[in-house]
Amino acid sequence: MNKHLKYFLKIWLIPAIAGIAIAVFLKGNFFSFVRISGQSMSPNLVNNQIVFLEKKANVSRGTVIVVKTNSSQKEDTGIKDIALRVIALPGDSVNYKKGKLFVNGKKINQSYISSQVINETGMSVDTGWSINSLSLNKNWPKAQRDIKKVQKDTYFVLADNRIDPVDSRQYGLIKKDQVEGVVKVFFWESKGKVTKINNFSRSFFK
Repeated sequence: MNKHLKYFLKIWLIPAIAGIAIAVFLKGNFFSFVRISGQSMSPNLVNNQIVFLEKKANVSRGTVIVVKTNSSQKEDTGIKDIALRVIALPGDSVNYKKGKLFVNGKKINQSYISSQVINETGMSVDTGWSINSLSLNKNWPKAQRDIKKVQKDTYFVLADNRIDPVDSRQYGLIKKDQVEGVVKVFFWESKGKVTKINNFSRSFFK
């Protein structure tokens, strides 16, 4: 073999191929880039915005995730994947009373949305709701009817844009196997947006 060709293969081609293979493996198993569809997370995330998705990241209260919509959500919205914020984990209770949201009886920090939007969290003229009252909705899966707490291997999620209930209020708990990953915005976004999307789980109850 020509020594120049051998040098090219050793120094350039083989490392390049190895690098591409590693990148493809990581992208397929650990991270990807996704385009936000719809206005579920407006104004913190907007339609067509490109974000980073960590596929193996831990899901905590306050994190934003991308989920595969269930059949009812997909039929109503036409959206295959949707970004939503995790509010409660398996075993948690959730209650909404007069503009305040409680998880396990403790008021949560909702500074990531405006007071006007917070008031849109209600589902009727009534002053509040709980997981139990929401679970009586016919759109909730039958296996999730008449429950009082978040079930095993599921999450209670809300849209930051509370006006349109494309979240657990209307469609029930999100199953773990629907979760495609945790959303992270890029570092060059505003400090406020990085805090509200990337780091809010740290101050969920503050």
